[in-house]
Amino acid sequence: MKCIFCKRVKDSHDHLFFGCELPGKVWNRMKNLVKLNTAPNCWSEILDFMLRRPINKSIWSILQRLVIGASIYYIWQERNLRLFQGKVRSIDEICYMIQDVVRLRILGLNITDSDQVLEAAKVWDFHVEREKVIVLLPFGLVLGISVAIILLGLWTGGSFLTRLMLMVWNLMIRDGPRSVMIMPARNRG
Repeated sequence: MKCIFCKRVKDSHDHLFFGCELPGKVWNRMKNLVKLNTAPNCWSEILDFMLRRPINKSIWSILQRLVIGASIYYIWQERNLRLFQGKVRSIDEICYMIQDVVRLRILGLNITDSDQVLEAAKVWDFHVEREKVIVLLPFGLVLGISVAIILLGLWTGGSFLTRLMLMVWNLMIRDGPRSVMIMPARNRG
């Protein structure tokens, strides 16, 4: 089977992650946001590259691992959407989804301010205060989540809402009531 993106090369992991032009552009954009400028663009080489890197709790190490996982997930999802549903998303849309999921994951972390965290906050559009992380979400995402909760009937105590409420309560108990705030972001544009 030929690659769904370029339609020239046989479909393979090394080509899809990230030898093909479209996934390669996504990967290049994302790796530059997490200081992985020297990371290779070939699946097997990326694995070797990451295995040689120290795993620690620095904000950049966390962001790097999150970006790799999210990039792989959303490239695979895009492949399947094109292959099975005929749907196509742009490079910008794919990168935006990756950035959003990484930013949302950072929300669940207990982050204290440091020079590295402040630098990452500028790049990834989240605000850090002493013992507080504020993640700015696009208004459309907040609205979309709210509509999805209502349309899917999750407000009646479905598992999603239950998990969300438990997460909020756990954060409040663990870090105090003002430890995490979610706010709609202003238009950037």
